Amino acid sequence: LNVLLWSGHYPDKWKQNRTVLIPKGEEALNNVKNWRPITIGNIVARMYGRVLEERLSERIKLNVRQKGFMRGNGVYENTFLLEEVIREGKKNQLVGVITDISKAFDSVSHWGILDELKRRRVNEKLIKIIKAMYESSQVTIDGYEIDIGIKRGVKQGDSLSPLLFNMVLDPVISHFDNEDYGIRMGNQNISCLAYADDLIVLARHQEEAGRMMEKLAAFLGERGMLLSPEKCRCFGIKRYQKGWIHFDTAFNIHGKSIRNLKVNESFKYLGITFNIQEGMSNMENANEIIKACGRVRKLALKPIQKLDFIYVHLVPSMLSMLGIEGPSGNALRAIDGELKAITKCTMHLHRSINDGFLYTKRSEGGLGIMDVGEVAKSTYIKNGLKMLKSRDPATIQITEQTGFVLKLEEMARKMGMGSLNIKEVERWKRDMK
Repeated sequence: LNVLLWSGHYPDKWKQNRTVLIPKGEEALNNVKNWRPITIGNIVARMYGRVLEERLSERIKLNVRQKGFMRGNGVYENTFLLEEVIREGKKNQLVGVITDISKAFDSVSHWGILDELKRRRVNEKLIKIIKAMYESSQVTIDGYEIDIGIKRGVKQGDSLSPLLFNMVLDPVISHFDNEDYGIRMGNQNISCLAYADDLIVLARHQEEAGRMMEKLAAFLGERGMLLSPEKCRCFGIKRYQKGWIHFDTAFNIHGKSIRNLKVNESFKYLGITFNIQEGMSNMENANEIIKACGRVRKLALKPIQKLDFIYVHLVPSMLSMLGIEGPSGNALRAIDGELKAITKCTMHLHRSINDGFLYTKRSEGGLGIMDVGEVAKSTYIKNGLKMLKSRDPATIQITEQTGFVLKLEEMARKMGMGSLNIKEVERWKRDMK
């Protein structure tokens, strides 16, 4: 690999990719839009992409507003910032546009990638390698012996692709910051929230948001990407007397208007449900956990196998989303109540069985199930502690202004943790098993 880096050569064999088409559903399979392409590249080429990503990430510094595929929990951080920005907007004024870039990773131009690499004065050999990676790349559709040239888009499943995409999008994000757009939080301006192609534009008023959207649409168009106005959403909120009001805004992209969110209408951002009136809500994720556990009961497994499936595999895989929001008492009570009922039913226990038997370790005669509510809280604390080391000064300042650390300390104290640090959280989790 080092010889290839030194020479700037990229083997032609590595340019061959295979695409498998997977149906999105069972209806209208004669329509190509109802199939999802999964592209598989050469395994050695993907390893090489990882090496290139490590080399390039040392040279390419992205705007702190970009949280996608960066170190740290970007989902946790951006959802935290969005909730605080909405809260601040109710005290002053805020116009937001939740954008949707149509097939962003598949449509970004190769010219845009190479141009940005040159603008950043990346080593010429690295540019030559990346150019060769995409030049004359071919894909074979599974079942059809025909090579199709790849003219745009970044490689699927390649470690280098997220960095290249974020790099292409970075100039417009930096432009918003440099123009002093956005809502003021202390002495920091937040002009947008970015997680790869998930971008929310934030402005003080409609005129400012309009300028930002025009700039964004033009910038994307120059690089082969398009906004999808049908999937974009916008909203406006401002202070009114002792409270706040919601107001409609008007934006047009490619001759089509963007729909306004209603004050109590929910929208998804990074898998978390928000609405303007109430902020972040994780009840939907809580309900998904309950439904999934209910489905396990119907599997052809022994009772103890079902229990292990739920608490060893299923629930831990879904807990990360509950650990994004400070889990509400209602959500946790709903999950714990339903899971205890499912456990008792699965194990053919009477519903009056004491909870102590459910939570006691198996080595001590109990069932040893997980206290989902407490584990969700510990995940939230761990995510919060990691966020306190963020590279984003706006995040650090907002955590200081909102008493975020005090909230974590209070939660940790109630859970019986000795101190507030990640090692203590991990120790607490081990003791819970």
